[in-house]
Amino acid sequence: MRMRLLVGLGVLVLVVGCGVPRGGVPGGVSGSASTGVPVSGGVVGVVSVRELHGLFVRDRARGEAECYGRVVTVRGVVLGAGASEFGTPTIEASDVAGGPLLVNIVLPYDDRRAESFRALEGVEVGQEIVATGTCEIFAERTNALVLKGSEIVG
Repeated sequence: MRMRLLVGLGVLVLVVGCGVPRGGVPGGVSGSASTGVPVSGGVVGVVSVRELHGLFVRDRARGEAECYGRVVTVRGVVLGAGASEFGTPTIEASDVAGGPLLVNIVLPYDDRRAESFRALEGVEVGQEIVATGTCEIFAERTNALVLKGSEIVG
């Protein structure tokens, strides 16, 4: 993995590359030349839902090897929010309003379930969102990534 020093909002951050193609982190910050998603200590930096989804579409095995089990912070546009078909508190996200489902952001559904559903009350369709969660699975049926244990951070 390549290491790169990035400057963003006046903060110096040391990251290690994992995942998304070159040129691809929002805000004009590029990830590593080999993969593109910034990672530090097993935590992937902020990426667009399109970039993260694209990695899995282009090279599923590589996406799984480099991102599964890692904490990812994604930026996307809300397609919907509420209970999933499994009853879990979920945000469906794309890269544009009305776009294809790219990532399911699943909030905690253990003893924090009620709190997670309350957090969804303030989420609206079309809103840009930033959320952090563990990259768990690329669901074949929906052709979307699933982030679990997620938290809305912006």
